Amino acid sequence: MRNSIGKLMIAAATLLAAQVFIGCGDSDSDTAGSNSGGSGKNNGGSNDGSDGKGGSGDSFGGAPATACLNAEEHVCQEHRGNMEAFFEAANEACVEDGGTVVPSCSKDDLVGTCTHVASGIETIVYFYGDHDPEQLKPACEMQGTWNDA
Repeated sequence: MRNSIGKLMIAAATLLAAQVFIGCGDSDSDTAGSNSGGSGKNNGGSNDGSDGKGGSGDSFGGAPATACLNAEEHVCQEHRGNMEAFFEAANEACVEDGGTVVPSCSKDDLVGTCTHVASGIETIVYFYGDHDPEQLKPACEMQGTWNDA
């Protein structure tokens, strides 16, 4: 379980690094276009700034640009947005870390998801199997939005 929380924190740190790399999401350097400050959560909510968690103004519906399944850890990550170079690097990192690039993450045996938006990239981390949502939720909510399955 600690390993999963650690991986969630690594994913958040990776997104933070991407955010710094492209200019911290300010409107002059944000490749996603307008930044209205919403969370970008993909759970039926809006991305209009209503929860103040700093997403882009984009609508992230539709298929992910890339997804990575780590079957051993029972975790899958989907990324959406407009940064092709980030997605190529994410695919390389996925394979290097023992994962498999997949078209999208399965919703079967889902425990919950953690959604985070930074600099025009939405990342949804899917947790499966024996993960404890009570331990994952606080870590997720430091920079994202937790949704129970």
